Amino acid sequence: MRGNISEMLAAYFAALSHPTRIEILGLLKNGRELCTCDIMKKLKKCQSNISRHLEPLKRAGIVVARNEATRTYYRIKDGDVFKIADTAMGILYRHMKENHKMLKRLTTKGRKSIRNFLLGNSLK
Repeated sequence: MRGNISEMLAAYFAALSHPTRIEILGLLKNGRELCTCDIMKKLKKCQSNISRHLEPLKRAGIVVARNEATRTYYRIKDGDVFKIADTAMGILYRHMKENHKMLKRLTTKGRKSIRNFLLGNSLK
């Protein structure tokens, strides 16, 4: 990775920016090491698809590969990547909670407005 720090950070996040890549990281969590064929079976995806997603993870230094005979095994290089995922999940959870509250308020207010309109009452 080269360039300034912003480019490096953007490239790191880009490597994490696909659901299949997140699923691969989940499989490799807790120090697990899996070969490409095991990842394929667990995710029910073809070899070319899995390889296409492992490549950006390797380039970003998120996973490392080890060859053994005809197989390539992958593992997480630095477990701190899961801190990023946990932080993002916390943010998403809070956003979903806020959106749920807002939707609930809008739905309740909307029902009252429609009911008032149908009964000929003024909208409040």
